[in-house]
Amino acid sequence: MPNEPVLAESTSVDGPSAGRGGRVGSTAARWLPFVVLVPPTLVATVGLIGLTQAFLGSFSALWALAGGLVVTGAILGVGVRVVRATPTARREVPPFGVALLISVAFALWAGWAPAQHVLIDRDPGSYANTAVWLANDGDLAVETDGEVYQTLRDEELRLHSAAVTTAGPDELQFQFNHLTSVILAVGYEVGGYQLMVRVPALATAAGLLVVYAFAARALRRPWIALLVPGALALMAPVLFIARDTYSEPFAFLVAWGAFFALVSAYERSSPLLAAWGGFLLGAVTAIRVDALLYVALAVPLGALAVAMRFHSPRRRRTLLAVGAAAVGLLPGLLIGWADLEWHSRVYASALSGQIASLRILLVGATLVSAVGAWAVIWLSGRPDVLERARRVARRAAPFAAILLAVGLLAAWLLRPFLFEARGASRIRYLEHYQALEGLEVDGRLRYTEETLWWMAWYLGPIGLAAAIAGLATTAARALRSRVTPGALVALVLCLAAGSLYWLRPSITPDQLWASRRFVPVVLPALSIMATVAVAAVWSVRTRPMVMRGLATLLGLSLLVGPLLVTFPIRDGVQQAGYVQVVEEACAAVPDDTVFFVVGPHASIVLPQTLRSWCGHPAAIVRGPDELATATAAADRMRGLGRAPVAVSTDPGALQILQPLAGADTIVTSTAVSSNEIVPTISGPPTDYAESTFTLYLLPLD
Repeated sequence: MPNEPVLAESTSVDGPSAGRGGRVGSTAARWLPFVVLVPPTLVATVGLIGLTQAFLGSFSALWALAGGLVVTGAILGVGVRVVRATPTARREVPPFGVALLISVAFALWAGWAPAQHVLIDRDPGSYANTAVWLANDGDLAVETDGEVYQTLRDEELRLHSAAVTTAGPDELQFQFNHLTSVILAVGYEVGGYQLMVRVPALATAAGLLVVYAFAARALRRPWIALLVPGALALMAPVLFIARDTYSEPFAFLVAWGAFFALVSAYERSSPLLAAWGGFLLGAVTAIRVDALLYVALAVPLGALAVAMRFHSPRRRRTLLAVGAAAVGLLPGLLIGWADLEWHSRVYASALSGQIASLRILLVGATLVSAVGAWAVIWLSGRPDVLERARRVARRAAPFAAILLAVGLLAAWLLRPFLFEARGASRIRYLEHYQALEGLEVDGRLRYTEETLWWMAWYLGPIGLAAAIAGLATTAARALRSRVTPGALVALVLCLAAGSLYWLRPSITPDQLWASRRFVPVVLPALSIMATVAVAAVWSVRTRPMVMRGLATLLGLSLLVGPLLVTFPIRDGVQQAGYVQVVEEACAAVPDDTVFFVVGPHASIVLPQTLRSWCGHPAAIVRGPDELATATAAADRMRGLGRAPVAVSTDPGALQILQPLAGADTIVTSTAVSSNEIVPTISGPPTDYAESTFTLYLLPLD
């Protein structure tokens, strides 16, 4: 029987064969892989169940959470009973305990003082306000066919605002995929906003534990693998997304849960784990629209697994596993697609070109993978041809490694001096930060050529150099058929997903906003590759004490580099205390209030905040004569028995409406957010700024 090409089979990861009740594997060790998969599975199941409920207009956090717990418990119970032929060795339990401590410490650090992003000035505000609306209303849509909204709809009153779009004559829709908001809504119903704003920190912390488990399997060195969660926990972009209501923490957690389950499925030839991994991978597409890329990357890896074992005794179980993974993908893919098409149509339309490209990539990857799998099967059935192919691959390995390293070093060190990326549109606020930093003031600049510099900022220069060395080493090992399955997956993720985001990050290039795009997959994969370099130096047999000392120094640099960048902004948080201001405003008005939002800034960021948190209708006053518009609208509202109230973040914007005032202006307390991270372009952020937030309410009765 020919040997399986490309991948080295796992042996040391599980220790000697321990059977079902062997002395090597303990009960605790046997449970570890499944404990790791509980958090991503709970997020995926609760999210998909809650999202389905939201489609029907009947979201319930209690039922979503109960359903998720039942399904997760059932999967866990079946998994522990069925997949235990090669229990994890006891030696993996102590480093897992250390990884758990890192995860808990990060959750406490990130969750101690999280952001309170109630204003929709960027993505977190959209996710948070969608979540609060969903928890209070049970529906993903803001229906505008009611009596109040119908009378508000004319050419001088506007209902849509930032991240809330008009999807039809009778409906407003929230932007983005909505699984993130479902999870946040569950947190809001269970523990109020205090829990909701900490859920991302918990998800990121659990993701650190999952990515550790993956790295331990990829490296076969559990203690060295601790560098991966340690480095990620200290990275500024990771802390940034963990402290705010972004989608990236959930994508990070569920995606690496999927990768860990799929690698474990290959190593154990387990259809159950494969279906589990496929289910998690499909759920990521309901979190972020660009997650379809991860599915496209999984297809050739699945085809490779089938091809390598086509002539082995494990062919049947491998075929079953790949089929099970494909079936497991379907719930998340279908629910995510329905979410975009039904409840985020304007957003999907705006990204139609990118979504179409990802779908074409998926179809192309499937076709190429089928042809490639056939070629590998054909080679593996002809020992003489296979041996020649292996010899060629072995000889090419050092050249491929050198070429890869040189290419990445050139992209890092030379590309910024050879190219200058420009966009078609002008980003005006970008020009403000360019002027502050003394850069060329041009809002069309995108700085895409500097994306590997971004990686060096947050990994540290030594960390990025180590990651490049690890990528080259892993590529050479793959060509020599000496790579572990986990290392191969990390290599593919890093090169494929990394290259796509490095070439076209498609994001406004201010930090840390722009670098968060690399958190779910690219930065973790780079960290794993950097740790591969540490393990390689540690394993050198010549002068082992010296080499282990060098490996220790290299490992410490992977922690010190990120820490030096994060330390100046370690307390950074956005919109601190803003929730209290909104709650004061809600409590200060009658139950039958209708808000009229005035002022350019308030009109962008405030309308949906008032609808979500106060539960009152809100419209934006505009037009050439705001006083006449507000007068007519207020008369209509009073005719319906409603209390019109003008609201703004700027007291000057209310001055024009003073003739309509039925009472003195109500002024809330002022929230002072003193640790707002100042966006930068030419380097990582180092400074804080102060922002204040007050609401001014003018009753028009």
